[in-house]
Amino acid sequence: MATKKKNTTTKSKPAKRTSKADMRVAIARDVIAQLKAGYLQAKSGTWVQDSKLGTLEDFVEFRNDFNKPMDACEFVNNANKCSVCSLGAIFMSSFKLFQPKVMLQDGWEAWAIFEELDQSPLAKYFPVETLGMIEACFEGADGVHDAGTREGIAAAYEKSFKDPTNRLNAIMANIIRNEGQFKPEQDLTKEGAISALVEIFS
Repeated sequence: MATKKKNTTTKSKPAKRTSKADMRVAIARDVIAQLKAGYLQAKSGTWVQDSKLGTLEDFVEFRNDFNKPMDACEFVNNANKCSVCSLGAIFMSSFKLFQPKVMLQDGWEAWAIFEELDQSPLAKYFPVETLGMIEACFEGADGVHDAGTREGIAAAYEKSFKDPTNRLNAIMANIIRNEGQFKPEQDLTKEGAISALVEIFS
């Protein structure tokens, strides 16, 4: 009599989902690595501009073929050396790591990724308030996004790290250290805080 074989197959465990906090840490680590390698260069007053492809807006307009939407990852995957602000760096690393499907119809939609944070694909990884604070800390008084009641902290952060590369590295290191949260008050120097106060009240 033939014996019935036991079913030796085991159910595969569902893949562990990466939390948003883990994604933020991964993005911050990648930004630091890209800065060190020279693929990203911190620059105030710009979103993202590649040495060959130009800005994201220009690239979308140039590649727009009979009004067919373009995948934003096409820019990221073909970029060579980019000048970026803090949000531009987050854009480059998050799209490089996670390859989200974001189709851009025109230059305005590309521009809106950084300007309209409540509708931005970057909000998939960072809370809108955190994105605004990161940008305010990087750009200081010249930032597009208002830091609200924490304006003094944002101004002091920019004054505490006068070099853009050091400032962007400090922001990303802060996110890593705080397991995905950004706590800028931890990094302020006494000189930076005094300088910001003098500028605000002068």
